[in-house]
Amino acid sequence: QVKWESTKNFEKATFTMDGQTMFAYYSQSGDLIAVIRNIISTQLPGNQLKSLKKNYNGYWITDLFEVTSDNDTVYYITVENPDYKIVLKSKNSCGWELYSKVTKI
Repeated sequence: QVKWESTKNFEKATFTMDGQTMFAYYSQSGDLIAVIRNIISTQLPGNQLKSLKKNYNGYWITDLFEVTSDNDTVYYITVENPDYKIVLKSKNSCGWELYSKVTKI
């Protein structure tokens, strides 16, 4: 079963594969843009998980997903502590880079 949603810029297909909900994004001309799935931290490549534990030990994970497109895999993770909400991005197992940081009030 696939649920389709249309927007001005893309088509989104929501489906389940192997018990996991996934999202596929297509251009209006039908070309695949990306496939996105939520994952858990143990599904991260070893280098990313090790770096995350080392550099963000006092934070908890509130969101983590994998984006696959054009043979590239990018991970986005949101980590929080009482003071900050940080989104990190990791491309091709090359460590984490800051995507955004918000100070909590």
